[in-house]
Amino acid sequence: MDKKEDFFTGVRSLSEGPRKKQPQLITKNRIDTNMKWWQIQFSEEETSSTPLAISPDGGETLIDWMGAIEAKRRFPFQYRLSPQMSLDDYIADDLGVPLFSEQVRNIIDELMTGEEGIEWYEVPVVQSKNQYRYFAPKFTRTLDILNEDSSLYGVNKSILIKAVLSTEKIKKYSIVPIVGSSEALFFPTRIAISDRVKKALRKARVSGISFSPIKVD
Repeated sequence: MDKKEDFFTGVRSLSEGPRKKQPQLITKNRIDTNMKWWQIQFSEEETSSTPLAISPDGGETLIDWMGAIEAKRRFPFQYRLSPQMSLDDYIADDLGVPLFSEQVRNIIDELMTGEEGIEWYEVPVVQSKNQYRYFAPKFTRTLDILNEDSSLYGVNKSILIKAVLSTEKIKKYSIVPIVGSSEALFFPTRIAISDRVKKALRKARVSGISFSPIKVD
């Protein structure tokens, strides 16, 4: 593990690669038999303190950064967060990558079945010269989770407009990406969780997260 100093901020930090969740034996206590599922969203009320992490200037998109991210197996830059913004457990960024606190990552890790295939990429967020560890989930395999007949797509199925999860297919997962075919190789902007994960996050009183029901059929 290397200790490096960021050129722009002077903040020193420990860098490491993505934290990969090790496969686990699926047991009854890890499978959520309640077929309620929820899409993770940002808090509904947006204010001046609602966090938005900013990537380095230069106009690069996530697609532009993906080569460097995969080569280094981590985010090769630091996000900046205004001192006026709250440091929530779930924050938005200008590249469309979902950024979770370590607390949220640990809760999700604890309740995963081991079939999800998640790698966590550590993402440094700097606020007022202080650096905080956030994590972006990337799914290493395509998960067959949708009810194709009930879901609504755009032209050539390149855009998923409305997702309907399959009752049978979703049983062995606790967290899944909601993606169309063109989004599959990147960090998902839409993520769904089982009711069990939602309850655990509620119990932990995580900040910055709201939940929207997603249909299961």
